[in-house]
Amino acid sequence: MEGSSGSSANADASARSNGKRETVQETLRTRTKINQRLQFAYHSFQKINFMFRVLAGILCAIAVIIPVTAPSWKNRGTAMAVCFLIRFACMLSTMIVSTDVPLNCDGEFYHRLWSEEPGPDYGLAVRGGEIVAELTTPTLGYSPLSYSDKLVRSWDRYNWDQQHQDIVIPQTVIGQSVRVGECWAFAGTRGHIGIQLVIPISLTQIVLHYPNTHRLLERELRQAPKTLVVWALVEEHSLMSLEAVFSTRPANHFSKKGQDSSMMKGGVFVAAANIEYRPEDGMAQSFPVLKGAASLRTGVVVVEVVNNWGGEATCLYKFGVHGTGE
Repeated sequence: MEGSSGSSANADASARSNGKRETVQETLRTRTKINQRLQFAYHSFQKINFMFRVLAGILCAIAVIIPVTAPSWKNRGTAMAVCFLIRFACMLSTMIVSTDVPLNCDGEFYHRLWSEEPGPDYGLAVRGGEIVAELTTPTLGYSPLSYSDKLVRSWDRYNWDQQHQDIVIPQTVIGQSVRVGECWAFAGTRGHIGIQLVIPISLTQIVLHYPNTHRLLERELRQAPKTLVVWALVEEHSLMSLEAVFSTRPANHFSKKGQDSSMMKGGVFVAAANIEYRPEDGMAQSFPVLKGAASLRTGVVVVEVVNNWGGEATCLYKFGVHGTGE
């Protein structure tokens, strides 16, 4: 009896030992499977992140190539859509590994792709540029205040200004932004605006800004300028030493009073740039100055609109004057 009970105890101990070994082995197999799955998930995430990076690079290349090789508004719109796809791909990528989103989908980014930076705008109002009222065509819808208007405005200035707030002042032309409808308008197809620059400069480039034509009504497109001449006020004696032949106008040619002011005494207006403007060619178009005009220094320019695209009035958006200063 004692022998049989001893063998039975040994058998139970052996069974328990085998069960423990199987449990440990099963635990090890389970841990191995979990580790393998975690490693697979980690490598899968790495592959997905790499794929998104490659996709962003391909889309970025496409976004750069499209506007550079075929800079039409249709293609620029396509490039803008591609930019948003890039940002979407990068957004998904940042969910996995933190990365910087490389692009901002705005007009300035794409403008830098196909346009050389012309340098500082010396007519910009925030830098000290000013509109010369004496050399500027009257604003459409605005007339000098009569004595009675001045009394009404002094009595209730807020309401008076609210009633006339739809009139865009000439200073918009030397502002910083370009928004649909915020343009300086004058009646008819011919007019001019005088700009006093921050400092005297030698002109190099003129830049005309206009909104995306897809956002404009047909009536607004007809009000865009077509042919323009940029006149620079220079000292008359400075032309004598130059061989180039310039088209000129007397200093009082654009003056409302037909008289020389203190800033125009001894001066003459010289044609610095002839511009044929097509709004559909881009939101910011650069035009070089005429040969020889770059050697002249000027502190005042007049932008003369010769005609527009068929509108009864003409509207000017931002106008940039670029050159070399000191």
